[in-house]
Amino acid sequence: MFVRDHRSTTRVYTPRSSAGFLPTTLEHTVPLEVIPPLKVTPTEAGLHVAGDIDASTVNALASHLQPLPGTGDVELNMSNVDFIDSSGLQVLIKAHQNALDQQRRVVIMEPSSNVSRLLELSGLSDVLHIVRTGN
Repeated sequence: MFVRDHRSTTRVYTPRSSAGFLPTTLEHTVPLEVIPPLKVTPTEAGLHVAGDIDASTVNALASHLQPLPGTGDVELNMSNVDFIDSSGLQVLIKAHQNALDQQRRVVIMEPSSNVSRLLELSGLSDVLHIVRTGN
């Protein structure tokens, strides 16, 4: 299990005397946020992916996509992916290229709003096969 440590330090100036201010540091600690591991579940048509896809979790996805599962198109249900970074996009691109080499497709099914936004911003929404049913 991965843990993100969010801590912030605030510098406060407290009057010491009429001659000036004495800097005092107050540390404000925010509780640790526990990040669930990426969950990749094989399905009949491909994979269901849930959680965050980043540098610390991307190998879990990559290991399921190399080699590509099955013999036809590979459906990646990404409706429960909360976050994806460039390392996740790199894995999707590599899987897409491998599928093309085999006359297959990687189909991104029901991408979450965060995944959709990154695919649009990166221009990959014009390259990858994406299916949104709107349900």
